[in-house]
Amino acid sequence: FVMILSSNSAHREHVEVAAARGLPMFCEKPIASTLADAQSMVQTVERAGVLNHVNYMLRFLTPFQEMRKIFQEGRLGRLLSVNITRMRGFGLYANGARHWAVTNPEESGGWLIHHACHGIDFVYWLAGEFDTVCAQTQTTLPGSPELVWGMARLKNGATAVIADSVCAARYLTVALVGSQAQLLLNADTDAEIILTHEG
Repeated sequence: FVMILSSNSAHREHVEVAAARGLPMFCEKPIASTLADAQSMVQTVERAGVLNHVNYMLRFLTPFQEMRKIFQEGRLGRLLSVNITRMRGFGLYANGARHWAVTNPEESGGWLIHHACHGIDFVYWLAGEFDTVCAQTQTTLPGSPELVWGMARLKNGATAVIADSVCAARYLTVALVGSQAQLLLNADTDAEIILTHEG
């Protein structure tokens, strides 16, 4: 198999080369920098009949798998909301931090595509397709957002809030609010899942 670890903007070209040779592949996230590239890659891989795994790694971490299992077992009741907040722990451009995804948006797709894609994928993997989405961004480097706040309505009726930033603090929380119970994951140090009001 082939590991595709190139710049985000080169993923499409490298996936297409591997698919043309019939090679299964592991592609680093995000799948692509643009929707058109992503759609073309999916079509190419499907036509070639090869496996292409994209590294949305939250799906493979034990606390996230446990949260999904609890949700799928129906222990939360009807899902009302999913909230995921992540701070990367790198720093803002104005404070002297120069994260590659922020300073090279033409190659990375920008912070939303490069990093917030993890939160977006987690919500999709957990709760299904998005219906409507809106977002706001902030930055200290004009033209390249460093903080993203998105709010969505999912097709199952639940609300999702996805917040992601390159800020210097390293922080990760997830909250699932169901009609029967609430689930909280605090993973800024050791991951801990707290299930409340189940019954």
